[in-house]
Amino acid sequence: MEKINPRGILFDMDGVLIDSEPFWRLAEHIVFDRFGITLSKEHFSYTTGLRNDEVVDIRIREWGLDPALREQLMHDIIEVVVQHIETEGQATEGLPDVLNWIRERGIPAMIVTSSPLPVIRAVIRKLQLEGVLDRFVSATEFEFGKPHPQAYIEGYRRLGLQRSEVVVVEDSINGMLAAKAARIFTTVIPEKDNFENPRFSLADHKFSNWNEWLATMQILFAETVQLS
Repeated sequence: MEKINPRGILFDMDGVLIDSEPFWRLAEHIVFDRFGITLSKEHFSYTTGLRNDEVVDIRIREWGLDPALREQLMHDIIEVVVQHIETEGQATEGLPDVLNWIRERGIPAMIVTSSPLPVIRAVIRKLQLEGVLDRFVSATEFEFGKPHPQAYIEGYRRLGLQRSEVVVVEDSINGMLAAKAARIFTTVIPEKDNFENPRFSLADHKFSNWNEWLATMQILFAETVQLS
Protein backbone atom coordinates (compact mmCIF):
# COMPACT_ATOMS: atom_id res chain seq x y z
CA MET A 1 0.00 0.00 0.00
CA GLU A 2 1.40 3.39 -1.00
CA LYS A 3 1.62 6.25 1.47
CA ILE A 4 -1.77 7.78 2.15
CA ASN A 5 -2.68 11.37 2.90
CA PRO A 6 -6.24 10.93 4.22
CA ARG A 7 -8.65 13.76 3.62
CA GLY A 8 -11.99 11.96 3.24
CA ILE A 9 -13.86 8.91 4.47
CA LEU A 10 -16.05 6.36 2.69
CA PHE A 11 -18.42 4.58 5.08
CA ASP A 12 -20.19 1.33 4.45
CA MET A 13 -23.68 1.59 5.93
CA ASP A 14 -25.31 -1.65 7.13
CA GLY A 15 -23.46 -2.88 10.20
CA VAL A 16 -21.14 0.14 10.19
CA LEU A 17 -23.41 3.15 10.69
CA ILE A 18 -26.48 1.29 11.87
CA ASP A 19 -26.97 -2.14 13.40
CA SER A 20 -29.16 -3.26 10.51
CA GLU A 21 -27.57 -6.57 9.52
CA PRO A 22 -30.02 -8.40 11.85
CA PHE A 23 -32.89 -6.71 10.01
CA TRP A 24 -31.69 -8.09 6.67
CA ARG A 25 -31.42 -11.57 8.14
CA LEU A 26 -34.83 -11.31 9.78
CA ALA A 27 -36.34 -10.12 6.51
CA GLU A 28 -34.90 -13.11 4.67
CA HIS A 29 -36.18 -15.48 7.36
CA ILE A 30 -39.68 -13.99 7.09
CA VAL A 31 -39.79 -13.93 3.30
CA PHE A 32 -38.28 -17.34 2.60
CA ASP A 33 -40.11 -19.08 5.43
CA ARG A 34 -43.19 -18.85 3.18
CA PHE A 35 -41.53 -21.45 1.00
CA GLY A 36 -40.53 -23.70 3.87
CA ILE A 37 -36.92 -22.54 3.62
CA THR A 38 -34.84 -22.29 6.79
CA LEU A 39 -31.70 -20.19 6.45
CA SER A 40 -28.72 -20.91 8.69
CA LYS A 41 -25.77 -18.82 9.85
CA GLU A 42 -23.76 -20.44 7.07
CA HIS A 43 -26.18 -19.15 4.43
CA PHE A 44 -25.60 -15.58 5.61
CA SER A 45 -21.82 -15.96 5.91
CA TYR A 46 -21.27 -15.58 2.17
CA THR A 47 -24.03 -13.08 1.36
CA THR A 48 -23.35 -10.31 3.90
CA GLY A 49 -22.36 -7.17 2.03
CA LEU A 50 -23.94 -8.22 -1.26
CA ARG A 51 -26.78 -6.36 -2.96
CA ASN A 52 -30.34 -7.46 -2.28
CA ASP A 53 -30.84 -8.56 -5.89
CA GLU A 54 -27.68 -10.66 -5.76
CA VAL A 55 -28.77 -12.31 -2.51
CA VAL A 56 -32.19 -13.11 -3.94
CA ASP A 57 -30.61 -14.59 -7.06
CA ILE A 58 -28.44 -16.81 -4.86
CA ARG A 59 -31.42 -17.99 -2.82
CA ILE A 60 -33.44 -18.73 -5.97
CA ARG A 61 -30.62 -20.90 -7.29
CA GLU A 62 -29.97 -22.56 -3.94
CA TRP A 63 -33.56 -23.56 -3.35
CA GLY A 64 -34.83 -23.96 -6.90
CA LEU A 65 -37.43 -21.20 -6.63
CA ASP A 66 -39.30 -19.77 -9.61
CA PRO A 67 -37.19 -16.91 -11.08
CA ALA A 68 -40.45 -15.08 -11.77
CA LEU A 69 -40.63 -14.43 -8.01
CA ARG A 70 -37.45 -12.36 -8.07
CA GLU A 71 -38.89 -8.83 -8.06
CA GLN A 72 -41.50 -9.65 -5.43
CA LEU A 73 -38.91 -11.26 -3.15
CA MET A 74 -36.65 -8.22 -3.47
CA HIS A 75 -39.53 -5.87 -2.72
CA ASP A 76 -40.71 -7.83 0.31
CA ILE A 77 -37.23 -8.01 1.85
CA ILE A 78 -36.67 -4.27 1.44
CA GLU A 79 -40.08 -3.51 2.92
CA VAL A 80 -39.31 -5.50 6.08
CA VAL A 81 -35.85 -3.94 6.44
CA VAL A 82 -37.14 -0.37 6.08
CA GLN A 83 -39.92 -1.02 8.59
CA HIS A 84 -37.45 -2.26 11.21
CA ILE A 85 -35.01 0.58 10.55
CA GLU A 86 -37.80 3.09 11.13
CA THR A 87 -39.03 1.44 14.33
CA GLU A 88 -35.91 -0.12 15.86
CA GLY A 89 -32.85 1.23 14.07
CA GLN A 90 -30.03 2.65 16.19
CA ALA A 91 -26.65 4.11 15.40
CA THR A 92 -23.78 1.77 16.17
CA GLU A 93 -22.19 2.45 19.55
CA GLY A 94 -19.69 5.29 19.37
CA LEU A 95 -20.82 6.61 15.98
CA PRO A 96 -22.06 10.00 17.30
CA ASP A 97 -18.50 10.88 18.38
CA VAL A 98 -17.26 10.01 14.88
CA LEU A 99 -19.94 12.16 13.25
CA ASN A 100 -19.12 15.09 15.56
CA TRP A 101 -15.44 14.80 14.61
CA ILE A 102 -16.32 14.80 10.91
CA ARG A 103 -18.57 17.81 11.37
CA GLU A 104 -16.04 19.79 13.41
CA ARG A 105 -13.16 19.06 11.03
CA GLY A 106 -15.22 19.50 7.87
CA ILE A 107 -14.00 16.13 6.60
CA PRO A 108 -15.58 15.10 3.27
CA ALA A 109 -17.48 11.86 3.79
CA MET A 110 -19.84 9.63 1.86
CA ILE A 111 -21.81 6.42 2.30
CA VAL A 112 -20.89 3.60 -0.09
CA THR A 113 -23.35 0.77 0.32
CA SER A 114 -24.88 -2.24 -1.38
CA SER A 115 -28.32 -1.20 -0.12
CA PRO A 116 -31.01 0.23 -2.41
CA LEU A 117 -32.31 3.80 -2.18
CA PRO A 118 -35.32 3.16 0.12
CA VAL A 119 -33.03 1.66 2.75
CA ILE A 120 -30.38 4.38 2.41
CA ARG A 121 -32.99 7.13 2.81
CA ALA A 122 -34.51 5.37 5.80
CA VAL A 123 -31.11 5.22 7.52
CA ILE A 124 -30.31 8.88 6.79
CA ARG A 125 -33.67 9.90 8.27
CA LYS A 126 -33.45 7.60 11.28
CA LEU A 127 -29.90 8.60 12.24
CA GLN A 128 -30.45 12.27 11.29
CA LEU A 129 -27.41 12.30 9.03
CA GLU A 130 -28.61 15.26 6.95
CA GLY A 131 -25.83 17.80 6.53
CA VAL A 132 -23.19 15.45 7.95
CA LEU A 133 -23.28 12.18 6.05
CA ASP A 134 -26.10 12.37 3.52
CA ARG A 135 -24.17 11.87 0.28
CA PHE A 136 -24.05 8.32 -0.94
CA VAL A 137 -23.18 5.82 -3.64
CA SER A 138 -25.40 2.77 -3.98
CA ALA A 139 -23.93 -0.30 -5.65
CA THR A 140 -27.35 -0.76 -7.24
CA GLU A 141 -26.28 1.98 -9.69
CA PHE A 142 -23.76 -0.33 -11.31
CA GLU A 143 -23.64 -3.64 -13.09
CA PHE A 144 -21.68 -5.25 -10.28
CA GLY A 145 -21.90 -4.75 -6.53
CA LYS A 146 -19.38 -5.49 -3.80
CA PRO A 147 -16.88 -7.20 -3.83
CA HIS A 148 -16.45 -5.46 -7.20
CA PRO A 149 -14.58 -2.16 -6.56
CA GLN A 150 -16.69 0.10 -8.79
CA ALA A 151 -18.84 1.61 -6.01
CA TYR A 152 -15.79 2.61 -3.98
CA ILE A 153 -13.99 4.02 -7.01
CA GLU A 154 -17.06 6.14 -7.73
CA GLY A 155 -17.15 7.18 -4.08
CA TYR A 156 -13.76 8.87 -3.96
CA ARG A 157 -14.35 10.39 -7.38
CA ARG A 158 -17.59 12.00 -6.18
CA LEU A 159 -15.74 13.39 -3.18
CA GLY A 160 -13.28 14.97 -5.62
CA LEU A 161 -10.39 13.03 -4.09
CA GLN A 162 -7.79 10.49 -5.15
CA ARG A 163 -7.83 6.93 -3.82
CA SER A 164 -4.75 7.71 -1.69
CA GLU A 165 -6.73 10.49 0.03
CA VAL A 166 -9.59 8.39 1.43
CA VAL A 167 -10.14 5.81 4.14
CA VAL A 168 -12.81 3.12 3.93
CA VAL A 169 -14.70 1.72 6.92
CA GLU A 170 -16.23 -1.74 6.44
CA ASP A 171 -17.60 -4.61 8.51
CA SER A 172 -17.99 -7.40 5.95
CA ILE A 173 -15.59 -9.55 3.95
CA ASN A 174 -17.26 -8.63 0.65
CA GLY A 175 -17.06 -4.92 1.45
CA MET A 176 -13.43 -5.17 2.52
CA LEU A 177 -12.56 -7.00 -0.70
CA ALA A 178 -14.27 -4.28 -2.74
CA ALA A 179 -12.27 -1.53 -1.04
CA LYS A 180 -8.99 -3.42 -1.33
CA ALA A 181 -9.68 -4.12 -5.02
CA ALA A 182 -10.10 -0.35 -5.44
CA ARG A 183 -6.66 -0.02 -3.78
CA ILE A 184 -8.01 2.17 -0.97
CA PHE A 185 -6.74 2.23 2.62
CA THR A 186 -9.23 -0.11 4.26
CA THR A 187 -10.26 -0.29 7.91
CA VAL A 188 -12.71 -2.83 9.30
CA ILE A 189 -14.86 -3.03 12.42
CA PRO A 190 -16.23 -6.58 12.13
CA GLU A 191 -19.22 -7.97 13.98
CA LYS A 192 -18.20 -9.61 17.25
CA ASP A 193 -19.11 -13.11 16.12
CA ASN A 194 -17.03 -12.68 12.96
CA PHE A 195 -14.16 -10.69 14.45
CA GLU A 196 -11.63 -13.53 14.35
CA ASN A 197 -12.29 -14.40 10.70
CA PRO A 198 -8.76 -14.75 9.27
CA ARG A 199 -9.80 -13.14 6.00
CA PHE A 200 -9.95 -9.77 7.76
CA SER A 201 -6.14 -9.89 7.85
CA LEU A 202 -6.35 -8.40 4.35
CA ALA A 203 -7.53 -5.10 5.85
CA ASP A 204 -5.00 -2.37 6.57
CA HIS A 205 -6.36 -2.00 10.10
CA LYS A 206 -8.89 -3.96 12.17
CA PHE A 207 -10.66 -2.37 15.14
CA SER A 208 -12.99 -3.63 17.85
CA ASN A 209 -15.07 -0.46 18.08
CA TRP A 210 -15.49 3.13 16.96
CA ASN A 211 -13.43 4.51 19.87
CA GLU A 212 -10.35 2.61 18.71
CA TRP A 213 -10.99 3.60 15.10
CA LEU A 214 -11.44 7.29 15.93
CA ALA A 215 -8.26 7.47 18.00
CA THR A 216 -6.21 6.15 15.09
CA MET A 217 -7.94 8.32 12.47
CA GLN A 218 -7.40 11.47 14.52
CA ILE A 219 -3.67 10.79 14.34
CA LEU A 220 -3.68 9.98 10.61
CA PHE A 221 -5.75 13.01 9.66
CA ALA A 222 -3.68 15.29 11.91
CA GLU A 223 -0.52 14.16 10.11
CA THR A 224 -2.16 15.04 6.80
CA VAL A 225 -2.85 18.56 8.02
CA GLN A 226 0.76 18.97 9.15
CA LEU A 227 2.01 17.88 5.72
CA SER A 228 -0.36 20.20 3.84
